[in-house]
Amino acid sequence: MYTVAKILFDHKCIYSVRDFENARDSIQGNLKIKFLKFNYHDKSQKILQALGIIHHPEFGRIQVSWNYEGKAFIANEHFPEFDIPVKKYHNQVSR
Repeated sequence: MYTVAKILFDHKCIYSVRDFENARDSIQGNLKIKFLKFNYHDKSQKILQALGIIHHPEFGRIQVSWNYEGKAFIANEHFPEFDIPVKKYHNQVSR
């Protein structure tokens, strides 16, 4: 039996791998992001979580996880400077 919270969560997982990759490619600056693994939402087969590594010029390699909205977390703490704008690139056609 689904609860209201579960049903609302099902509607939040709307971004695909392509949305995450397009958002990553749009980031300018010294950060380089490499996705290592994508965890999918069971029902929608959209991204629930993305795992990857950021190559930071000052700190080296940092392991980061991004939630279904593109918000970055390191050790369960939100780091907005590493967020990716996945919403901006949702359902855009590549040219």
